[in-house]
Amino acid sequence: MLSERIHVGIPQGDVEQFLNNCGFTHSIDPRTNTIYALKRGDHGGLVGQDWNAQVDLDAKQKVTSIKVEKVFTGP
Repeated sequence: MLSERIHVGIPQGDVEQFLNNCGFTHSIDPRTNTIYALKRGDHGGLVGQDWNAQVDLDAKQKVTSIKVEKVFTGP
């Protein structure tokens, strides 16, 4: 699971590399030092399942917190 591999204290570069390797699309907001990530999941039926992650960084670009959510979308 994502939150088990990305933990407090690891550098931004490692986070971005891990997100890339796991198929997440991501970007960083430099004003808030936050990485926003999204991974598209199964969209075969009426409801789709995606994964959303938010990684907060400190001034030294190291992880201070991570939040991962399963997101369902439908018609």
